[in-house]
Order: sequence, then structure tokens, then C-alpha cells
Amino acid sequence: MSEKNAFLDVLGYNPQAKILDVLITGRRLEYSATGIIRAADIGRATFYKIFPHLLKQSLILLTKKIGNIQLYTINQKNPTVQHLIKLHGQILKGILEQHKQTEIETPETEQIIA
Repeated sequence: MSEKNAFLDVLGYNPQAKILDVLITGRRLEYSATGIIRAADIGRATFYKIFPHLLKQSLILLTKKIGNIQLYTINQKNPTVQHLIKLHGQILKGILEQHKQTEIETPETEQIIA
């Protein structure tokens, strides 16, 4: 998965940031470990090396267990997560404004050329 991601452009394309990006983007959802690994496009060993640290910091919460499957979500009550969510929104808002500005400038440029 080599898509451009503005949030990761700011935080870096490291596994921890990728996990947080997945969970922040889908913050109303619950994910299994495998779901997070696939969505974040990271290795299983890397995930299990980083994930306990995120749980210990209360950035991620275990929401429920279904058989052997555990489901997780981002901890929206954690102040650090709240700041990351705000940053995520500001980055997306900035990109949207840049895109709108580009759309506004494009017709004027075409009229000058024509």
C-alpha cells in the first residue's frame, strides 16, 4: 500500500504512526490485530513489538473479545489521542483548502491563456 497520506507525511511513515493513523481514521470502528496489521500495511512481528507499548500508554483500548479474537479501538478519552485527532483533522482541512484554492485558480489561468 503505497498511497500518499498527509497525516503520515507529518508524523513519518513508521509502524507506530501507521497504526495510529488507521485507528484515528476509523475511530468509530473496532479492529482485530489482523485488521490493523493489514490496514496499516505492517508486518505481524513489528505489530506485536509495538502494540503492547500503545496499550500500556492507553492510546488503544481492548473493546471486546469474541472467542479468540480481541477487538481494539483508539482511546478517544486519552489527551494525547485527542491532540492527534485534532492534528489529523487540521491536516485534512489544510489539504482540502489547498485543493479548493487550486480549483479556484485553475479556471482563471485557463481564461488568461485563452
